[in-house]
Amino acid sequence: MADDGFKRKLTAILSADVQGYSRLMGEDEEAIKWCEKAVRQDPDSFLTRLIMTMVYSQSGRLEDARAEAEEVLRINPKFSVDRWEKAVTGSNKEQSIAALRRAGLK
Repeated sequence: MADDGFKRKLTAILSADVQGYSRLMGEDEEAIKWCEKAVRQDPDSFLTRLIMTMVYSQSGRLEDARAEAEEVLRINPKFSVDRWEKAVTGSNKEQSIAALRRAGLK
């Protein structure tokens, strides 16, 4: 049987995956619901917090996006949008990078 840490990480990964699909389909509230679930499961997940920042920003919830951006920096104080931009690929890359910048990340 998997330990609780593994279950939390798996939930975060699956939630991020469902969130990504929901976001692509234009279902922002569904994406937010799954991200919030993942954050509850693993509040220190860098990737989940980063995705949550993007989703909130892209949904126009800038205050929430900025709060999540603070969590991203709490977990990874050396985070850089420029480094992230070089590391990621995908059809919505530009939108995601713009969303992170709107949330106050540099």
